[in-house]
Amino acid sequence: MEQAASDLNLNLTALGPDKFDLQQVAELIDQAIAAKPNGLSVHRFAAFQG
Repeated sequence: MEQAASDLNLNLTALGPDKFDLQQVAELIDQAIAAKPNGLSVHRFAAFQG
């Protein structure tokens, strides 16, 4: 993701808990929205899949 952001001249901020915690994920999404970004992407990574 960092390389793609660099290639596209974008600022990237990646947020996520160390261990999957739905409440913490919701809080991080709220935090990201409060920053009023031009875009927001939410991913489910393999490390969190059951």
